[in-house]
Amino acid sequence: MRRFFILISLLFMSYYCFSQQNMPSIINGRVPSSNCTQTYQIQVGAYRINSNASNAMHRLRSIGLNPVCESYYDYTRVMITNIPANLVRDHLVRIKSIGFDEVIIREIKDHRQVRTCCCYLQCSF
Repeated sequence: MRRFFILISLLFMSYYCFSQQNMPSIINGRVPSSNCTQTYQIQVGAYRINSNASNAMHRLRSIGLNPVCESYYDYTRVMITNIPANLVRDHLVRIKSIGFDEVIIREIKDHRQVRTCCCYLQCSF
């Protein structure tokens, strides 16, 4: 009987580890449940060098996402906004597939679109 429980626990652990494999390894914030009604934003990076921010935006656009950027002190934050809770996991898998291994997830409380403060990045493609 004890062998049965060990076998089941090992199978559960391997299944759980496999199911989390395609998501970024470092997620700051919480991944919402799929039945939540809030909208979220995922930040993939904050860059001091504008060409790095531009490159990140190009990579995100290449997989069909619509990134925006925002100036924050000396940094340019690149993020995807207005994501329904039930699509956050899908976006995380897609973001991981192009090499972003660390993200920040924030809940959008005021439902306003993030202003694009750095228009030169939007037009540089």
